[in-house]
Amino acid sequence: MSCACIEQMDAKLAPHNTRLAVTFGLSRTTGKSMTLPTIQVEKVESRKRGSLALAIASYCPFCGVSYQEQFHEA
Repeated sequence: MSCACIEQMDAKLAPHNTRLAVTFGLSRTTGKSMTLPTIQVEKVESRKRGSLALAIASYCPFCGVSYQEQFHEA
């Protein structure tokens, strides 16, 4: 069972018309899905071509629970 920190934070942010940015992950081995918070990144040199890298947390930034353990639970 995953932590409910994302839902709790979204509820606290709702009065401010904001929510956490998340990405959807799917395990190739178990088929289990999970919503993970993303970390905002920005381009350093705007003249360089290429897309931005995606930064995804592997531990909950609020309670410290490992997302990898939850992702691979049977």
